[in-house]
Amino acid sequence: MARKRNRRAPGEGAVYERPERGTWVAALIVGFDERGQPLRRTKTTRTKGEAQAWLLEQQAALHGGAQLGDNSTFQELVDAWLEAGETLRGWKSSTTSSYKWVLQRATPHLGTLRARDIEPSTIQRLLLTLARGGASPGLVRRVRLHVGMVLRDAAKKGLVPRDPVAVIDPPKVDAPAIQRWSEDEIGKVVRHCLSVDDQAARYTLVALGTGLRTEELLGLAWSSVDLTGKAITVERVAVEVEGRVELRAGGKTDAASRVVPIDDITMGALARQREHVERLKAIRADVNARQAALGRESPHWEDLDAVFPTSTGTIWGRSSLRGQFNALQKAAGVNQIKLYATRSTHGSLLADAGVNLHALAERLGHTDPRFTAKVYLRGSNSTHRAVADRIGAILGSSLVAEGTSFRVPGEPTDASSGGEPS
Repeated sequence: MARKRNRRAPGEGAVYERPERGTWVAALIVGFDERGQPLRRTKTTRTKGEAQAWLLEQQAALHGGAQLGDNSTFQELVDAWLEAGETLRGWKSSTTSSYKWVLQRATPHLGTLRARDIEPSTIQRLLLTLARGGASPGLVRRVRLHVGMVLRDAAKKGLVPRDPVAVIDPPKVDAPAIQRWSEDEIGKVVRHCLSVDDQAARYTLVALGTGLRTEELLGLAWSSVDLTGKAITVERVAVEVEGRVELRAGGKTDAASRVVPIDDITMGALARQREHVERLKAIRADVNARQAALGRESPHWEDLDAVFPTSTGTIWGRSSLRGQFNALQKAAGVNQIKLYATRSTHGSLLADAGVNLHALAERLGHTDPRFTAKVYLRGSNSTHRAVADRIGAILGSSLVAEGTSFRVPGEPTDASSGGEPS
């Protein structure tokens, strides 16, 4: 009678050589199918040591609860991760779109791979391919970060043995220089805006006077503007999601919802902007009436209560705003800065004026004043000159106290001016 063969258990494995190919194979039983047949994972390596190391790693992962028999592809993991984030974790649609956009840089290379087979070398090749294809270091860094988020989540659920991204160093990215206008340029911009006084000019004055984010300004409603009390309440933002603009309550952070007192120049710009919006409404109503008399339809006024609307009341698109903002800078004869750099210019102006850092952080809607100081504040030329003059005064006073005289280079000596040498 034939001896019954013992059934091998999950976690058992072996390493064997294929001399005809010059390779070694590690094999591991990870479970059984519906017919009771063993499910195996194998790995071909060049050396016996590599095969043994892989087998030990997989056995440890299996004993730790990893589902090594799972055949999910990376694309399937991405889809599940995005759905869980939006449905269970309450991600905003803009957050999901941002994650999806970055991960779409990786899925053409990783999407069809079984997630459990993705190794650090796979991630390294992906990042190199993106970099050689012209992707910026910043984008490559974001791809690494987001792919790692997906695979770490899978590792927690036991779908992959470990996060292969963790051992890959992120590419070095230099911190972007914070843009801002100088004091002279601010004067030129303000004078130009007051002389032109169109919507782009009034937007720029309000941006400089409040330090609001671009999405806060575009989402600003008249119901949040108190011209009598000279204050703006930040209550909603306008964000672009997959080519469309969405109005959303709140802001970028918990501290973003805030009251921002305004100055007379900003208040004047807003008062003139309100008159402009009323004219736009009247023009739209007249156009609609004339078109209706001809039996034609035309876009009606969208009552979104926007402070900076289009000619039909919809939210002003960033691309249109950016084009007009750039034209304004050119006409004013100043260096070109990005839309959001009016915010860092505002913060720098107040810092130069000696405004309390905590008060400035609250005005900008930051939860941590250290972030305000690190990212937005840059001393102006006049500030640095004042510092140099201050240290010069300290050094000079110490010499005067000791009875020592000193001469500024370039000043004439007593001998050269005809006097007696000291």
